[in-house]
Amino acid sequence: MPWLFLNGTGVVSLFFNFLINFGIALTHPLFISIGTVLGIPVNAGADAIFRGADFGKYKMISAFLIVTGFLFMLVPEDIENKLWCRNQKNADNLSLDYIELHSTPDSKENIT
Repeated sequence: MPWLFLNGTGVVSLFFNFLINFGIALTHPLFISIGTVLGIPVNAGADAIFRGADFGKYKMISAFLIVTGFLFMLVPEDIENKLWCRNQKNADNLSLDYIELHSTPDSKENIT
């Protein structure tokens, strides 16, 4: 068993988690999440530039999906509702229609 590498990985992981928690307490959680999520594509790019690592199509697609997924998480809720043509009134009507369609005559008395 490579105990030296396992112990080293454990110490580095503990240090990383400590710094993440410290960074969230000291700054804003969004700032820390940007750093952790975008760290993967940035490190892959740094490996390609400084070490000459192969940055093939799968790595490029993966980096693009990571960044795109993170950007989708940053979309404000009101813009998301406009993009998907949703609003609270329609959501309430849809849920009531579902209840009416899937209820028995005895259970309709208990809806209101």
